[in-house]
Amino acid sequence: MVGSSEKKLVWGLLNTTVSNEEESQRLVEKLMQTQCVACIHISSVSSVYCWEGQQVRTSEILLSMKIPMDQFSVVKECISRHHPYQIPEVILLPIVSMSESYSEWLGEQIA
Repeated sequence: MVGSSEKKLVWGLLNTTVSNEEESQRLVEKLMQTQCVACIHISSVSSVYCWEGQQVRTSEILLSMKIPMDQFSVVKECISRHHPYQIPEVILLPIVSMSESYSEWLGEQIA
């Protein structure tokens, strides 16, 4: 908007995984309470990784969330505090483009 004093938010996509639906619901509630997360997609995924020298194949729940990039430290701290894994995945990717109407809607969802 021309002449608007509102700060335009820069968005990122943050991913983390947990081992089951119960853990995902618990973490989602904590994340939404931060009021820094606009939307979380919850998906079942198959994962393959090495842990303590062994290859592991397992099912996990992927939480993929849209956050303002400047709120990464708040969201990362929430994940670190409440995540059940010893070493949780916390990956932030910048969103380089999105529709203006979707960006506005996301901005309305956070504090």
